[in-house]
This record gives sequence, structure tokens and C-alpha cells, in this order.
Amino acid sequence: PNIDKFEILETDVNIPKPGEFPIVLEAENAILFGDLKVKPTDGSLKEGLSGGKYIGDFNQRSNSYLQYLDVEAPEEGTYELKVFSMGSGRRLSIKVNQYKKTIVTTLDSPSWDDAPTSTISTLIYLDKGKNKLTFGSHNDDGPNLDKFEIHQTSETISKPDVEKIAYI
Repeated sequence: PNIDKFEILETDVNIPKPGEFPIVLEAENAILFGDLKVKPTDGSLKEGLSGGKYIGDFNQRSNSYLQYLDVEAPEEGTYELKVFSMGSGRRLSIKVNQYKKTIVTTLDSPSWDDAPTSTISTLIYLDKGKNKLTFGSHNDDGPNLDKFEIHQTSETISKPDVEKIAYI
């Protein structure tokens, strides 16, 4: 296309550089599947939520899940994952790359649609470079999700087994 000009504007959005922590993954910026929707759907912002938005309608019957394809890790190893959710405690599956899923249970929060969020933490194993993270419900509908944060940690877990899929 023909381009007339570029304009550089100052913004207050803080984009982490590769290798900077925490890595913040806004739920509304994930690839959404099934019935998942960015909320509020009217385009307004919710005070107290990271980015002012969240995802909802996490329905198991429609196989709802969300995915991030290019989560960059500077080194292979263990990282702490924080999940910021709303609603009642629900089980959430976390799959990193081709490794077996981890199941966590979110905590109750005062509201399904408003801050404050509840926060849980778990350990995940990331490969050096780009990683694919997939979050799905587990045996029930899922929670509403605000964001995820990945932090460096001194704790360690073993490299998970690769999930084996049988074809018939």
C-alpha cells in the first residue's frame, strides 16, 4: 500500500522487553476459542482490572479455551505462573507446548464481573525461546479471567513428560 506518513505518539502502555519480568499476558489479548468473549462487550472499561477488560463465557460444552502462541522465555526451566480470575473457584487446565497438562483450582472472588480478582500461583516449565500456552476448563465451566503473569523463581520442577496421543 501507499503510505503517506507515520506518526509516533507517546503512550503509558508498558511493553516488556524480551527477558524482562514479570511477563504480563492480558486475557483479552489471547486467541479465543469456543464461546469465550472479551468483556465488557459494549467497549467500556472495568475499573480495577488490568487493561480494563477480561474474558468470560468459559463454557465446557463449547470446548472454550484461550491460547498464547509466542510467550518468550530467556532460558529453559521453571517459572511461576499467576492466574488472576473472577467468579467462583473453578478448575483450569494449563498446557505448555507439548507437555502434559497441569490442573489448578481458582479461588472465589466477590464478583464474576468486577474487581478485585482472586490470584493463584503455580509452577510451569518453559522451553528457551517461544512457548505455546493453552488454558482450558476442566470438568466444568471455567472462571472469568483478567490476566496471567509469569515470574522468575528459585523453585524448580522437573521437565514435564510429553503428552502422548494415540491415533486409532
